[in-house]
Parts: sequence; C-alpha cells; structure tokens
Amino acid sequence: MDESVECSGRVGARLANPAKLDLGVKVPQSVMLSAYHALNEQWAVMADFGWQDWSQFGNVQAGVENGGTTTLKLHYQDTYHGALGAQYKATEKLLLSGGVAFDSSAVDSVNRTVTLPMGRAYRFSLGAQYQLSQSVNVGAAYTFIWAGDMPVDQGDHLSVRGRVAGAYDNAWFSFFTLNLTYKF
Repeated sequence: MDESVECSGRVGARLANPAKLDLGVKVPQSVMLSAYHALNEQWAVMADFGWQDWSQFGNVQAGVENGGTTTLKLHYQDTYHGALGAQYKATEKLLLSGGVAFDSSAVDSVNRTVTLPMGRAYRFSLGAQYQLSQSVNVGAAYTFIWAGDMPVDQGDHLSVRGRVAGAYDNAWFSFFTLNLTYKF
C-alpha cells in the first residue's frame, strides 16, 4: 500500500514549489495457522502459530514529486508467534478461557529505536463469557504482556542529532476488555 501526503511546514517551506511527498510503506503480510479441538463437553484446547513479514515493512521508501527518492532501512526482521489455550464450560451459560503466547521481536537490540521500542513478548490471558439469553452474551478478559528489558542505543557521538541510550526496564502492559454480543 502506498500513501501520499502533501508537504507542509518545514519540509514544504524548503521546496521552491511545495510538492507531493510519497511514502512507499508496505503493510506486513502474515500467515496464521490455528487449531481448535473439543476434548469433551466441557474442555477444549486451542493452538496457533503465525509469521509476519516485518523485514519488508522495515524498508520505507520516501520521495518528493519531481525529486529523488531514498529508502530508509530500519533493519526489521520477520516475527513468529505461538500460542496455547484452553476453554472450560463451567455451566451451560458460563465459558472460561485462558492461554499463553510468545511473540518474537521485529528488531534486534542494536536496531531498537526510542520511537518504536519493540521486543519479544510473553502474553498471559484469562477470560469469561456468560450467555444472558439466546441473543445476548457478555464477556470480560484480562491480558498481561511482559516484554522484559529492552535496551536502546540510538545514534552515536558523531551524529548531528546526538545519541540516545538507555533501557526500558521490566516493560509490561495490562489490557482489560469487556464485550457484549447481540444476535439478531
């Protein structure tokens, strides 16, 4: 997918005639393989494995209309995802679920930036769904993501912009979701 934007502000002011700025951004393609198996009336197990083509996303082309183009190499790498989960039907109306997942990092530590500090991630989730009626279902879920330590060392002492170095120590995220499903 290619996106075009009009130059404005500092970029547009530097051009004799403001021009169109083209950013050749490729959205990462992905492949996911999933499996679900009911063990009996109460228990089911789930698994999935996936791949995303981040290495192509990390090559961003930028060009100005009637001017040159350049390709920014962000050194992204392809990622892999794996997950295992289970569901337990506690009652006719209550379904409990839980799972764990791992996502590899799209960047090595040496290529991590302050603007997009990505790293490997471990996810742990719990959820519940309750069937209020034939047409209404409510649910809630919690996911904890642990990304660990993510060091950043961006730039060097010769860079015009300077050097930024540090770490995102013990990085983690929590997500709470509520949902309501209504069938017509």
